[in-house]
Amino acid sequence: MSTTLAAGGELSAESHIQRHALFGSEWFNNHLLMSIVASFIALMVLWLVAKKMQPRPEEGAKGYVTRGGLAGFFELVLVYLRDETVKPLLHQKTDKYIGFLWSIFFFILFGNLVGMLPIGPVSGLLGGNSHLGGTFTGNWNFTIALAAIACIVWLFAGLNEGGMGYIKHYWVVPLGDQPKALWPLLIVVGIMIAVLEVAGNVLIKPFALCVRLLANMMAGHMVLGSIVIISVTAFADGGYVGSVIAFLGSLAIFFLELFVAFLQAYIFMFLTAIFISLGLPHEHDHEHAGHDAHGHELVDGPHGMNPPAGHETPATT
Repeated sequence: MSTTLAAGGELSAESHIQRHALFGSEWFNNHLLMSIVASFIALMVLWLVAKKMQPRPEEGAKGYVTRGGLAGFFELVLVYLRDETVKPLLHQKTDKYIGFLWSIFFFILFGNLVGMLPIGPVSGLLGGNSHLGGTFTGNWNFTIALAAIACIVWLFAGLNEGGMGYIKHYWVVPLGDQPKALWPLLIVVGIMIAVLEVAGNVLIKPFALCVRLLANMMAGHMVLGSIVIISVTAFADGGYVGSVIAFLGSLAIFFLELFVAFLQAYIFMFLTAIFISLGLPHEHDHEHAGHDAHGHELVDGPHGMNPPAGHETPATT
């Protein structure tokens, strides 16, 4: 399905997600341009938000309050992502990896939002290049790169935090308690399982991240582009009622895509946080920390951790 936009040439429903060379260059295309635009907008917006969130002690208590509605909204998003999404997964390691997770969330989010702007159609109607704009998060090259970067981070986190223990956890077949006659078979089974575990960690998980983002952004934009083209074509052919109906339908899809833009950025970040947490060493002793041998909760005192009043630990003889 396609239509013609003035001097801009033919615009199809797929053109918004397709890669188009720009300015006579073989490597510089509309998706690369939009990734630069999205990165610039994200950096500028977050820089302005950071200035509004920066404390001003000279103003007293008011100096520690975030100023402005936009900064307040971003502060709400940042705190929610850190405290409600990442911290339950990474615990004390949250601050170490939250910067990367925030970055990947906002890069994808701004990429999704900028990709929704009808830059190409507007440019075509004005006689310019109708292939300007587009959603680079619907491009294989970008989603593969994002997934690969996320994979490198969770592998680094596992090796950095767990050391050799992270490598050993791929071996799940115990040999010590088994008859030595079964060891050759168990070793073969263990190697097969380890290979599957490694493949899942470095291939399947990144592939799932890549395809999830790619498919959702491609599908939504193709549906939205098709409905918009129907509206424009119907209007050009004098079908004003059909054009209005198609326009209202495209408006509904637009708001749905706006929700999907936030959702897909969140899911990508959330799954990355999960994959990072899976590689971190799990401590089991913290469940018993802060309690004595009789199960009484310990409180901090001048001489260390002591049982609260009324729960003195009986002396042993």
